[in-house]
Amino acid sequence: MPALHNRWDEVVATGDVRRAVRRRFDLMTDVVGLDRARAARWTLGRVLQNSLWDVEDGEHAIRPEQAAIARALLDL
Repeated sequence: MPALHNRWDEVVATGDVRRAVRRRFDLMTDVVGLDRARAARWTLGRVLQNSLWDVEDGEHAIRPEQAAIARALLDL
């Protein structure tokens, strides 16, 4: 999750957030040798965890970058 979220402004600047997140995800899983489906599930779990922590802190909506990462990985 941190590797996908880091330097988020650069992801947004690409104009295609989904593609940029997927590219980062693919590069990371290829280099490290991770199973893509398993890594996607762990990342989605982290999005959920982060969102629950935000709710505990008084937030009322999921952060846009968290939602974008989840949407990009949901169909993997």
